Amino acid sequence: MADLDFTSPERVIEHTPFVLDGEKLLAVKPKGGQLLALAKDVRALQAAHDELGQAEIIDRFMEMCMEPDSAARLTSRLTDPEDDFDLDTLTLIIERLQEVWTARPTGPSSGSSQRRRTTGRASTARVRSSA
Repeated sequence: MADLDFTSPERVIEHTPFVLDGEKLLAVKPKGGQLLALAKDVRALQAAHDELGQAEIIDRFMEMCMEPDSAARLTSRLTDPEDDFDLDTLTLIIERLQEVWTARPTGPSSGSSQRRRTTGRASTARVRSSA
């Protein structure tokens, strides 16, 4: 009978620094299972049209993927009525971090990689006739 005794490898914590309005903050790359949950949350966040739904998803992200000091700083800025930082910017941060962590874009590509326009003539080899 096959040996079915498994040991999980020790997790190496990877920090992902990012800058918000000139301030360096640290995110923590989630482990695989957390990344799956984050991918679902990002899709839900993109589809959520109410701020309460967005806030719940963002709260899970902050607990799962932010260093405590960075999470506290972001929360402080979000709740400061004088600060322009809001859920829209944090949503962009979450989406971009997920892209970095998975090496996959979360949304449609930008217009910077548009297809080349054709002129209507395809390049084909021509055979010269011998005259």
